Amino acid sequence: ACHSLPFPALRGALAAGFNSLLTVRTAVSRRPGRAPVKEAMLDKTLRLLILEDNPADAELIEFELQEAGISFDAKVVMTEKDFLRELQAFCPDVILSDYDLPGYAGPLALAEARRRCPDTPFILVTGAVSEERAIETLTGGAKDYVMKSRLNRLAPAVRRALAEAEEVRAHRAAEEALKESERTARQQLE
Repeated sequence: ACHSLPFPALRGALAAGFNSLLTVRTAVSRRPGRAPVKEAMLDKTLRLLILEDNPADAELIEFELQEAGISFDAKVVMTEKDFLRELQAFCPDVILSDYDLPGYAGPLALAEARRRCPDTPFILVTGAVSEERAIETLTGGAKDYVMKSRLNRLAPAVRRALAEAEEVRAHRAAEEALKESERTARQQLE
């Protein structure tokens, strides 16, 4: 998995211990014996929140996802104020964010998204990002990053992020059901 990453320093960081950040995500839908969760969220119309200051880039992002057969309703916002409002009002299934915006930045948006809706996948979609910034964003909780020059990677990144989120939700529900079952068994023994 590391050999396909475009930045040598990122490959080195992954080999040195950041490996679980990326490879666990991509392995979720490949585990043997598991029902595929990849398409679970894609059976419905997704709610995409796109933080992008360039309308042409936002259109290209939407076009790429439509071409990949992903059904979605998108809200495109350009400012921090609009982003924060739509986090609450729109309740997105996925957040796609540029890194550098006038008066706001992707890492700040990521931090706010993690605070307000921690289970919503956040994917950085950027024209240029240094290796260090990519690592910071991934360790800060972004599920992936996609270069605008390689938007053909966006749909697979969205699918992986949704599969991981579905896996986490299913795991959390199973843990809660187990706890409830244990409580019921203890009550019956008393």
